[in-house]
Amino acid sequence: MTDERADRATALTRRDLLRYGATGAGALLTAPAWTRLAAAGPQPVLEPKKGGTLVIAWEADPGVLVPGLSTGGATVRALVLLYDSLVHEDLTKPAGQVDSPPITPGLAERWTISPDGMTYTFFLRRGVKFHDGTEVDAEAVKFNFDRAIDERHPFFDATLRSINFSLVGYRVIKETRVVDRYTFQLVLSEPFPSLLRNLATRTTGIVSPTAMRRLGKDRFALAPVGSGPFKFVEQERGVKVVLERNPDYWGGAPLLDRVVIRPIVEAASRVAALVAGEVDVMVVIPPDSVHQLRFNRSIQVAFAGPPHIWFWMLNCRATPTKDKRVRQAMNYAVNREGLVKDILRNTATVAKGPFPPGNPGYAKDNVAGYTYDPARARRLLAEAGFPNGFEMKCFYPASGTGMMVPTPMNEYIQANLRDVGIRVSFEVLEFGAFIAKARLGLDDETSALQTSWSSNDPWWLESMFHSDLHPPKGNVRTWYKNPEVDRLLDQARRELNEARRLQLYRQAEKLITDDAPWIFVCHDRSPIAYRAKVQNFVAPPSWNFDLRQVWLR
Repeated sequence: MTDERADRATALTRRDLLRYGATGAGALLTAPAWTRLAAAGPQPVLEPKKGGTLVIAWEADPGVLVPGLSTGGATVRALVLLYDSLVHEDLTKPAGQVDSPPITPGLAERWTISPDGMTYTFFLRRGVKFHDGTEVDAEAVKFNFDRAIDERHPFFDATLRSINFSLVGYRVIKETRVVDRYTFQLVLSEPFPSLLRNLATRTTGIVSPTAMRRLGKDRFALAPVGSGPFKFVEQERGVKVVLERNPDYWGGAPLLDRVVIRPIVEAASRVAALVAGEVDVMVVIPPDSVHQLRFNRSIQVAFAGPPHIWFWMLNCRATPTKDKRVRQAMNYAVNREGLVKDILRNTATVAKGPFPPGNPGYAKDNVAGYTYDPARARRLLAEAGFPNGFEMKCFYPASGTGMMVPTPMNEYIQANLRDVGIRVSFEVLEFGAFIAKARLGLDDETSALQTSWSSNDPWWLESMFHSDLHPPKGNVRTWYKNPEVDRLLDQARRELNEARRLQLYRQAEKLITDDAPWIFVCHDRSPIAYRAKVQNFVAPPSWNFDLRQVWLR
């Protein structure tokens, strides 16, 4: 977490304070800002206490709370509270202290990897219980992996193979083994050094086999059972999800009695709910409100800065965007610096290529990126046979994790493209409808879709650009194909030497950036706001957070 409270005392000028007081932000103040800053002084150290309900405003409905059925940020953030996986990401380290959350033991207290990278042996904690009281053992873990890879399994679910980890992760698992009651093995068909990082996401969270057998797949989704720090109580879709403390959690029981997730899609309504004290934490703050909230003494603002990128996917198999010169022209036409400054109020940074800061594959100067150069864009369009530009369609979601403020941002880019002759019409969809349409890939009538993504493993480049993962097998919705990129990504996926592996991914990044299957736009700094009574809240470099040590003053 980057706590802004200390920064503001040195960064603000008297002119800044007067300006905010004169533009309405002062309505959030109970005294002049400089008076409060001077009076704040050292804060007393308080003893943590148990109890209370933490209410969090989510940017979207978390949806079905079953691991592996969605990679949506709003869903995964809830899964982290309900489920364990074999290994975890340590979400107690704030952004700025680490680039990516370190991998730590989860249900597996330790593990070994064979020298050839083909066999992973996980030694499970003893005495860990699911929320229904049954034990987490090797058979339970095998049940979870088998239902994704074994079509003969009575609870096999093909959906588990179609997203995120399953794009490659499940594909390379050749065998699952119960070595003994507390030892479980995954045997791979080829080395996959990204396995642990992928296992750490709760999309591979371990569900209770007993509950799944008792309820069936559909009814399990209505009463999910994991082994995480919080237990499921109730869910009213679009209204709330209620969780309660798991007093027997192996990692230490949370201090809070309950967590209530309230999906509030409209950003301004989330801000209003926070300022009014109706919620204690809010995610995805609109840029203009970040500056206002920083001057409210009852509220803290932190920047998580997950490895995120906001981008347009361009159709690489249909006219006109199948022409590389057209795609490059669109990249040169966009004024990223202007968008970040004027629309996002510097709550984001400019993107140069597909890798975001925080991803191990990112290297600051690996790619030069595209400068704002409308004249060059017009020349490229003329060379491609479109001297007068063209008309095109693009669709995007109205909201969602990492989407920031999609409509003003897309309209800004629309104006940039219009300046070079490209006339864009939009279709704006509800997030669920957007996901359903996007998974089909871009059709011949649609030149682009706009979305965002976050990943802290360089393997992610394969899931976005390898031609083996065109829909319905994967997320390469642009239909992009470059045999040299495929070759580099195949080689990198199996490479056990980390330095060599990153070098291969960066070679691929250079080719991808030059091919421009996306308009690379910006990286969200992901501001989060919470009321001052919320103690020990940490914003890690992730969309997710750990609430076990959070308490209410």
